[in-house]
Amino acid sequence: MSSNISRCVRLGNWSRQTITWSIVRNRGTAIGSGRDPAAVAASARKTSEASRSRLEENMREPLRRYLTYSYRDLTDADLKHLLKFLESDAGKRYVSAYTASLGAGFDAMGRRCGERLGESLRELAQAQLDVPTVSPPPAIAAPARSQ
Repeated sequence: MSSNISRCVRLGNWSRQTITWSIVRNRGTAIGSGRDPAAVAASARKTSEASRSRLEENMREPLRRYLTYSYRDLTDADLKHLLKFLESDAGKRYVSAYTASLGAGFDAMGRRCGERLGESLRELAQAQLDVPTVSPPPAIAAPARSQ
C-alpha cells in the first residue's frame, strides 16, 4: 500500500499545486501593498521554481501520510485502479484540469484578499492622517512652599 500511496503523491502533482498557492499568495500580498503584481508574481515564480526540489522533498512525507489516512479504507486493488486511472490520458487530463481549477480559485482568493488588505491599509493610513494633533496639556505649576 505504501508504494501505491507514494505513486499517488507523485501522479497527483501535489508539489505543483503547493507552488501555485505560494505564487498566488505573494501576488495577493503585492496587490494589497500596492506593488506591481506582475513583478511580484514573476519574482515569486522564480523563487518557487528555484526551491521546487526542496519543496517537493519537504512535502513528500506529509502528503504520503495525508493520503495514507485519506485512502485508509481502500484496498490495494482499489489503489491500483486509482493509479491506473491517474496514469491514463483521461487521468492526466483530470489532474491537469483539477490543478488549473485550484490555481484559478487560489488566484481569485489571493486577489480578493490582497485588495481587501490594501483597502484596510489605505483606510488605516487615512485615519492616521485625519487624527487631529493634540497639544500637550499645560504645565501644572508645583504648589508653592510655605515658609
